[in-house]
Amino acid sequence: MRKELENMGCEVYYLPKVKTGLKYSRLRKKIHLDHFDRIESCSTEIDRRRNFVSINKIQQIRVRARDVFYRAEIWISGGYYALFRQEQKLLKQDTNFAEFQKLSEQIKPDALFCLTPYFIEEEFLVRAISEMSIRQCAAILSFDNLTTRPRIPVLFDRYLLWNEYNRQELLRIYPDVNPQNIELVGSPQFDFYYDSSYLWDEITWRNRLGLPIERPVILFGAGPDTIAPVEPQIVAQLDDAIEQNQFPNKPIILLRLHPVDTPARWESLRQSAKHVIFDLPWQLGKEIVGKTNVSRYDIEKLVSTLKHSQVHINTSSTMTIDGAIFDRPQIGPAYDDRQEKKYDRAMRELYLREHYLPITNSGGLQIAYSFGQLKEYINEAFQTPECYSEERKEMVRALCTYDDGKSKQRVLNAIENFLNEGRLHSV
Repeated sequence: MRKELENMGCEVYYLPKVKTGLKYSRLRKKIHLDHFDRIESCSTEIDRRRNFVSINKIQQIRVRARDVFYRAEIWISGGYYALFRQEQKLLKQDTNFAEFQKLSEQIKPDALFCLTPYFIEEEFLVRAISEMSIRQCAAILSFDNLTTRPRIPVLFDRYLLWNEYNRQELLRIYPDVNPQNIELVGSPQFDFYYDSSYLWDEITWRNRLGLPIERPVILFGAGPDTIAPVEPQIVAQLDDAIEQNQFPNKPIILLRLHPVDTPARWESLRQSAKHVIFDLPWQLGKEIVGKTNVSRYDIEKLVSTLKHSQVHINTSSTMTIDGAIFDRPQIGPAYDDRQEKKYDRAMRELYLREHYLPITNSGGLQIAYSFGQLKEYINEAFQTPECYSEERKEMVRALCTYDDGKSKQRVLNAIENFLNEGRLHSV
């Protein structure tokens, strides 16, 4: 990636790795707790309940006790504003924030454009540059990042967002933001889907992925283990149903693993499945899972997979929007029918998180609360794929604002206007 950028004439700098002391680390945990208490999002309690399912009773008691203790400390110390005054002090005393200040002075930027200001390395850089009174623009990368990510401690001069839902979330969570500084640009990461040059013909796609020519394809877009640990069981159920001829024309499952998932959790299924083809989205990073330079080939493979798979299944993923752009039937499993039903509530509640409610309520996604219902929806999708087509199209318009494949250009135009405004202010 660095060479690519340098070949384009860019200067490339690596961010320092953030180092924090125990006092600052503990304080940030309080800030995160307080932030999620304050944003009044239904996602907060849903995510907390899901996280609790994965830990034992003793750990649950410890987490609850810690949170009660932290909330008491926040109240005793003076609440919200006192907390952040203390954070600003410890930022200089108990971290390596000075390295980010030094880097900012070395770069001497005219402006800043940031996609993920909630990641701590980027947050530190943004905060260092904000001290230099330099104009800053943030394009929030995904539609869930305002309600599920930690507090962003800097007010930007411009925000580029996907949709009206995100605008309202931003103004609610960060009331000091000026509404005039928000611009809806859509979702540029979906622009590839509107460009036919990224699409393989179906025969080429099947040959490259090892898919039989004559069998229809069910795309199962897996999530990470932390979101839906029951997915291997669901895929195994589908594999058995295919073996028992419960779907027309004996389809095959294309299992697309999530880039930050643990492939080992699928190993048992890999050994036993008879009708599953495994697909890695791209070459996983060796040092940090999921961190890699995505190639054009990877994008072409994804575009072609979405286009040529007849039915799409995923567990409350952004992939529902990807698939709806291609007007393919979208199905979401929302059950754990194993004996203990440990994750049954957690699976159902995934579709009730704030960022996902517009999809859930759109009618363009069929949510299956049992395996029987999942089979019913799959058969319906094969027989009448045009069902819910208008709902899928409306879903795309609501979540992406635009369905024309030109969001990248809108982002570029917004950045150009932002820079020009900065030049006018400096005159």
